[in-house]
Amino acid sequence: LIQNPIDEEELTTVKNYFIGTFLGSLTTPFQLADRFKAIYFNGLDYDYYDQYLANIRKLTAKELHQLAGKY
Repeated sequence: LIQNPIDEEELTTVKNYFIGTFLGSLTTPFQLADRFKAIYFNGLDYDYYDQYLANIRKLTAKELHQLAGKY
């Protein structure tokens, strides 16, 4: 990632995987309760998971390339 940015198709695949994995983790009432407890006990806003998904969706190859160079 430092030398060559990720191509858009691969980035789309990875973003879809992360989103799908997250959504798949919300299939039971107990899983939903665990997500709620996480935001409640950490003092996060109720739109935390909406923002989480939005940030995944808007991430670009250029941003990843810059982050890889920085860290």
